[in-house]
Amino acid sequence: MAFFEIQFLVPILSGLGSLIVGLFTFWGYPKSVTHRYFFATSIAVAVWAGFVSLFHTPATVEHNLWNLHWVAGLFIAPAFLLTMKTFPFAEIVPDKLFRAAVWGGAAVIALISVIWPENFIRTYVVSGNIPQIQGGPLVSLFELYFVVYFSVGFFYIFRTFRRTYGRPRAHILGGGIGLVLGTCGALLTNVVSPIHFGKEFIWLGPVFGAIGVISFSYMLFGATGKRTRLLPITVLAVLILGALLVQTIIAPTTEDFILDGAILAGNMLLFVFLIRDTLLEAEDRKRVQNLLNKLRKTNEELRQADRVKSEFLDIVSHHLRAPLTHIKWSISELLNESYGAFQNAEQRKLMQNLLSNNERLVGFVTSLMDTSRIEAGEILLDARKTDIEMLVREVVSRLQHEATHYYHVKMVMIPSNTTLPELFVDKDSLLKAIENIVENALVYSHAGGTVYIKLELREKFVEIEITDSGIGIPAEDIQHIGKKFFRSAHAKKYAAEGTGLGVFIAHHIMHLHGGDLEIQSEKDKGTTVFLRLPLELEKNKPISIETGENLDNP
Repeated sequence: MAFFEIQFLVPILSGLGSLIVGLFTFWGYPKSVTHRYFFATSIAVAVWAGFVSLFHTPATVEHNLWNLHWVAGLFIAPAFLLTMKTFPFAEIVPDKLFRAAVWGGAAVIALISVIWPENFIRTYVVSGNIPQIQGGPLVSLFELYFVVYFSVGFFYIFRTFRRTYGRPRAHILGGGIGLVLGTCGALLTNVVSPIHFGKEFIWLGPVFGAIGVISFSYMLFGATGKRTRLLPITVLAVLILGALLVQTIIAPTTEDFILDGAILAGNMLLFVFLIRDTLLEAEDRKRVQNLLNKLRKTNEELRQADRVKSEFLDIVSHHLRAPLTHIKWSISELLNESYGAFQNAEQRKLMQNLLSNNERLVGFVTSLMDTSRIEAGEILLDARKTDIEMLVREVVSRLQHEATHYYHVKMVMIPSNTTLPELFVDKDSLLKAIENIVENALVYSHAGGTVYIKLELREKFVEIEITDSGIGIPAEDIQHIGKKFFRSAHAKKYAAEGTGLGVFIAHHIMHLHGGDLEIQSEKDKGTTVFLRLPLELEKNKPISIETGENLDNP
C-alpha cells in the first residue's frame, strides 16, 4: 500500500516535526512578531509536506490533486521572508505595503498555477503510478519567484549577522548554515532536479524543510538571548532519523542503500551537533546565571555596606560638629582673655595646644563630612572670579604658624613670573584642596625641611606645584594615593595620625573644576604634587555642585 511506503511516511513525519518545532518556539513567546512569522513558516512547511506525501499516492494522480503540492510550497517563501525581515527584534513590524507585496506576490503565482497549471508544471505518469515532473513555458517565472524571495530573506540574515557579536552571532552562523542546507536541499529536490533533470526525490524535500525549520529555531533562540529548547530538536531528530533509517534498511539496491545511508549519516551528524551545542549552551547559561546571581548579591551587599558606612560617618560627623565648634569658640574666647588674663605663660601655651588639637579634630570631622557629600553628589561649586595667587598666599598664611611651631618646617612660596589670570572657581573648596596638599607636605617632611609652593602659567592651565623633601611615597603605592582612607605603610610608620582623605577630597575638588591632580614621588627623597586648573575657567564657570557646610566658619 502506498500509505506505508517511505515516500509517504518521510514527508508526513518531517512535516509533523516541523509543526512541533514551530509550535514549541511560538508557545514560549506568542507576542513576538518574529515568532509569529516563524510559526506561520513552520505551518506552511507542514502543509507542504502533507501534500508532498499525497503526491506519491495513485489517488492524487487520478484526481489531478498533484498541483496542490506546488501551491502549498509557494507560501513558504513569503512567511520565510517576513520572518527574516523581523529577525531578531520582535518590535519590528513590516509596514502594510511591504506585507501586501510579499503575500500578494505569492497569491498571484499560486492563482496562476491553479488556473493555468500547464504553463508552469506538467506531469506524466510512469511505472508504479509515481508522477514525474515536466516544466511548462512559464516555469522560469516559478523558479525566479523562489530565488527572489529566499535571496531577500538570506540578505536580512546576513545583515543581522554583521550587526551581532558574541554568542548570538555564533548562533546565527551555526543556524544559518543549517538553514542554507535545508533551503537549498528543498529547492534542489522539489524544483531544480524534477524540472530540469527528471529525478524523483520530491519526497526528500520536507526532510530538508524540517532541517531549515529546526536550524532557524536554534538561531532564533540564540540570537535573541532566549533559552534554546531541547525537546523540539529531539522530537524532530527522532522522527527524521527514524524515517531515514527505515528507508536505508529497505533500500532495494546497493546504490540506493549507499545513498540513503549517506543521507542518514549526514542528518545524524547534524542533529548530534545541534543537541550537543544545545546542552552545552544550557550548561553555560546556567553557570553564567549562577555567577551573575552571586555577583548581584555581592554587589548589593557591598552597596548596602557602603550606604551604612556613609550614613554612619554622616551621623557621627554631624554629632561631633556642634560640640567641637563650641569648644573651639570657648578656647578662642579664653585666648582672647575675654574672661580674664592668664596667670602665666604656661596656661596660654596649654590653651594654644588645646586650640591646635581642636582644629585638627575639626579638620578630621570636616574631611568625613566632605567625603560623605562627595559620595552622595551633594557638593555644588559657588564659582566666582578669584585671584589664584592670593588664594595660595592665604593658605600659606593659615598654615605658617603650625608649620613653624609644630612641624618645624619652613614654607617658601614662589610666585609666577607672569601675571596669573583670575579664574572662576569656588574659593572655599579650592582653598581646602590646596590646604590639604600643603598640610600633607608638612606632615611628612622632616624637621628642618622646606616645603616649596610654586605657581606657573602654562599653555592651557594654571599650575600649583607643592614640593617637599620628606619621606616620599613607595612606587607601588603611588597608584593608590587618592583612594578613600588609603595610607601607605611607609607613611603610617612615620606619622600615626592621618585619615587618608586629604588627597581624595582634593582630587575630587580639582575634578569638579575641570582640572586634575598629579603626584610624583620617590621613596625617602620627597614628593611633588601638581594641581592644575584649566584656563577655560577664566571665561566659563565650572559645572555647579551644592556647597557643603564649613566647620571653619560655624
